[in-house]
Amino acid sequence: MDGTWKAGGSTVCTTQLLAENKQLREFVNSIEKPIETEQPTTSSKPGQATIKPQNSPAEPEAPLSSLLAFSQTLKSFRNEPIEPQQFDEQLSKLLDMANIMERLSQLEQSLAKKDQDIASLQQQLTTAKDDIQNLRATIPSTPTQSSALSKLDIPAPSKFDGKPYIEPFLQRVENYFIATGNSGTADQRKIAFAISCMEGNSIGWWIDLHHIKQADAATKGSNRFSTWEDFKKALKTAFPDYNSHVRAYDQFIELVQGKTPTSAFIAKFKTLAARAKQLDKKNKANLILQFKRALGPNLLRQILSHTPLPTNIQGWYDLASTLDAQQRGAGTHYKPTG
Repeated sequence: MDGTWKAGGSTVCTTQLLAENKQLREFVNSIEKPIETEQPTTSSKPGQATIKPQNSPAEPEAPLSSLLAFSQTLKSFRNEPIEPQQFDEQLSKLLDMANIMERLSQLEQSLAKKDQDIASLQQQLTTAKDDIQNLRATIPSTPTQSSALSKLDIPAPSKFDGKPYIEPFLQRVENYFIATGNSGTADQRKIAFAISCMEGNSIGWWIDLHHIKQADAATKGSNRFSTWEDFKKALKTAFPDYNSHVRAYDQFIELVQGKTPTSAFIAKFKTLAARAKQLDKKNKANLILQFKRALGPNLLRQILSHTPLPTNIQGWYDLASTLDAQQRGAGTHYKPTG
């Protein structure tokens, strides 16, 4: 039995309200479903009119765009709300992306600045090259170091005939290399030059033997002596000077300054001491004693009046040189022998 009541002066039927509520729910459900484009129903025969289904619901009067917007709004309200921690995470990601974009922008600006700097340096380099070319054009050509050395009148070392000693000959050859700027030349060239400065019956056999062994080594792609030092060692072995240190010691103990300038005397004293093997620490006292004995009397008196006296041989060398220089600086022609 249908009930009725009055609302606002109007009589309302319960059955009518239920029917309208059902229609409203069907309308909402139809909006939430994807809206399908109406497909025409083809007849079985051409020319017949299209027949719509009798039971199809009535289409809403709202426009299509409004229905879609409304459907999306309903769906959005149905979605669950974003949790706070998820919101912070999404916000952090957005901030990171913003920082990355800002950094990329800074890098782009830096690269652009570096490109400008490189272009400026290239321009400066081009200008410098042009300046160098212009400067070279204004400078007259000068002889190179090798050509300048070749103009020096440097005599070749005297020939070595196997006597008396090989050591002085090797020293002369090496001094020639230094004076002519050939210290760094190839060792094989040095060896060939030294052999060209050797002749005579006493050494001819050694030269012939060397050429034979060198030819044999050449067939194997090598040399008899690999280095200049190997060559010198072989010569010293072939022409030994067994009494060199004995002679040097005799010269050392007999050395006196005489009229020799102090600088030259000290150099000679050092050389003979080395050859006589007197530079060992065990000979420290004897070395000073020999130096005092060999010095000129006047210079020795000057040193002995100095306080304190040197305690090592280098101190004696230095003091002797200093006092000699003072005498010469004062205008006194110092005579070592007095």
